[in-house]
Amino acid sequence: MASAPLNRAVTGRSPEEEEALFGDYPKVCYRRNPLEFVVSEVRFPAILRIGTEPPAAFQTEIGKDFPLFSEVSQLAFAPPEIVKFLNAANVAPSGKVYEFSSADETWKLSLSRESMALSCHNYTKWNEFRARFERPLEALAKIYSPPFFVRVGLRYRDVISRKGLGMAEIPWSELLTPDIAGEFHTRPSELIVAAWRQTVFKLQREDSQILLQHGLNQVHPKAEICYVFDADFSTLSRTEPSHAFDVLRFFNKYAWSIFRSCITDRLHNAMDPQPY
Repeated sequence: MASAPLNRAVTGRSPEEEEALFGDYPKVCYRRNPLEFVVSEVRFPAILRIGTEPPAAFQTEIGKDFPLFSEVSQLAFAPPEIVKFLNAANVAPSGKVYEFSSADETWKLSLSRESMALSCHNYTKWNEFRARFERPLEALAKIYSPPFFVRVGLRYRDVISRKGLGMAEIPWSELLTPDIAGEFHTRPSELIVAAWRQTVFKLQREDSQILLQHGLNQVHPKAEICYVFDADFSTLSRTEPSHAFDVLRFFNKYAWSIFRSCITDRLHNAMDPQPY
């Protein structure tokens, strides 16, 4: 079960006041969507059955939405420096990751003995994402019965391409707010070729935090320099499986507020907002 919120005296603000700090904007869908991917993950105490026997019953439950299957090593998900170290030390990776994909491979579901995650590279609306994650969560609870989740996470990565929006010559100062990218609102901003920030926000509600990373990034080799927003939301205490979607719904609301508060009206309108 998620722990009780911190006492207001600790932070000086109620959960509602915290949310208001990021602004309250009407939700929209962008026709020119900047989202590169969305990932939701739940982690739980190790369930050895997942690593020692094929997840046949689990596949039966989710097969309609995820008909494609593959099995990979956990090493495939490790950072490059860890892979290099293990290879040099001749250490064999432990653990398996079962990957289930939609027929068009837009949606991918991974299952290991300690986590389950859903990723999407063609995200449109939260309700669709939730519907895709609902059946796997039900199957996880039915077949493997995790006692609780040690982490519930939701991550959004947006990539702003000025060229893709027909705004290649528009300075970042006209697209990003000074609160989030103040360096582009200074006189020598035209000289900036690299900028990257990492900030952690501690939230009272759901005893959670936001890891917000953003800045200039060359997303693909020899591609243009884009501006990336990478917001990773996660719980800091145990969560009952039945409470997972309450947490994710809260994160989803915050994600929109944060992104919209970081961009100017000019950029917002350039992405062609449509009613949600």
